[in-house]
Amino acid sequence: MTYLVMDTKFSYVILLAENGKYYYGANLGYEVGQRIENPIILQVKKKKMLFKPISIFASTLALACALLLFINSQRTITPILFSKIYLTINPEVVMSVDEDGTVFELNALDNDGSILIDGYDYENKDEVTVTRELINRARELSFLKEGMSIIIEIDNDEGLQAFGPELRQAIEQEIDDSIDLKIVKEGTLIEEEIIEETPIVEVTIIPEETIVPIIENVPIVEEKPIIVENNDSNYDNSSNYDASSNYNVSNYENNSDYD
Repeated sequence: MTYLVMDTKFSYVILLAENGKYYYGANLGYEVGQRIENPIILQVKKKKMLFKPISIFASTLALACALLLFINSQRTITPILFSKIYLTINPEVVMSVDEDGTVFELNALDNDGSILIDGYDYENKDEVTVTRELINRARELSFLKEGMSIIIEIDNDEGLQAFGPELRQAIEQEIDDSIDLKIVKEGTLIEEEIIEETPIVEVTIIPEETIVPIIENVPIVEEKPIIVENNDSNYDNSSNYDASSNYNVSNYENNSDYD
């Protein structure tokens, strides 16, 4: 069989046989392109290639990581609610925010609130940005005018401490002195209004000794005037009682009968 020298190395050559197979042969001074017969064929032991399984494992691991990253990027991560912020201008809306103040939900609480947030994009915005933009929208829609008030209620103490100061500072830059701003914990504003509207009743304490006991079931007697009839005829003319005729002193001169 004739072999064609395809490549030469220091101690061996690579041969192409007539049957189309490659062989390793001893290099006896052959040159590339030389045709030889009956070369010394070298038996090469196949080494175990560990890099192939490792390479397959690494490729599989990389593919799994890429797939996991893709799934996580497509999956919507549910945020954790930290506080709810109620904004009342004339429209009423409520924002749900996480610990960083990012708004992940915005809902209307009345019809005007639905008009206010219609078409508004709040995603990836914090509570200050959303509040300021909604106040500006309320002004553009004539919901907010001079002499009106803005009320912000936060549903817990942690949210009030975390978001209250920065909300006040940001909103005061957007409004003038004619608009009243209140930022309180949810529910406390109603309690304050009830206390303010409750009338003050003065109570007078009377000493016990000055209290007059009340006697029950005592009949009331109606006083009637006493009418005395005066008949002038009986007393007319003093002649009926003439001292000289009726009461003569002589009638009583003798006291012997009564002695």
